[in-house]
Amino acid sequence: VSTQSTGARAVEAQFDKYMPHFIDYVAVGITTVENPQLCTVAVSVVGDISYAIGSRIVAYSDRIISLMIEPLQHANVDRKVKPPILSCFGDLAIALGADFEKYLNFVFIMLSQATKAVKDTQIKTDDYDGIDYFNKLTESIFVAFSGIFQAVKSVKVKDVSSFLPDILELILLSCKDPQKTVDVINAGLGLLGDLIVGLGPRPMKPFFPDIDLWKRLLDDYIQKERFRTRDIAKWAKEQVLSVGKESEQKNL
Repeated sequence: VSTQSTGARAVEAQFDKYMPHFIDYVAVGITTVENPQLCTVAVSVVGDISYAIGSRIVAYSDRIISLMIEPLQHANVDRKVKPPILSCFGDLAIALGADFEKYLNFVFIMLSQATKAVKDTQIKTDDYDGIDYFNKLTESIFVAFSGIFQAVKSVKVKDVSSFLPDILELILLSCKDPQKTVDVINAGLGLLGDLIVGLGPRPMKPFFPDIDLWKRLLDDYIQKERFRTRDIAKWAKEQVLSVGKESEQKNL
């Protein structure tokens, strides 16, 4: 499977002609939950294929989504397979665009459950495996949501209002957690901006009762961090400020 993944990246748009034969191998890998390494590799291949053939993956998306549902619902699945599957939803959303809309109900349920689980879980400071797993799970949640909000323009605040506060709280908690990796922080700050851009500053205003809190948080990253984190924080702050402007205009 991994060899085919390399091939997909190499030939990119031409790879779709191999898909009718290759999809069966991917299916075997994803559903082999007793072998988490094979399952994880197969899921990563789906992400590579999504990048390679773009929107033409729509011919196989129903089957792919169904395949990825199975490990998530399997009672005894190794938890390590969950982060790459959640991330892959973001890859598929970017590839499919509006065609991903029909999967939103299920995907939002999976992501909102994962968001709440991470937010409500306390991890011991000496539980290094737990810290690593929840960092990967948190990053995968952020990446998946970002892909969806970037690609599926039909999503409105009303569609996500039930779990949007949990998303924002998880971003805030992650930024305050010294155990979170740079990749988690970057993904979280990126999602913060993507939420506002995707859903609109005005509809997002009720979810930002304390704009100054977010401004202080982002200013801290802008002043102390370097390179990619600083750039993402600057961009996210611009989006947060646009929500603040909506608040000021309403008060005039």
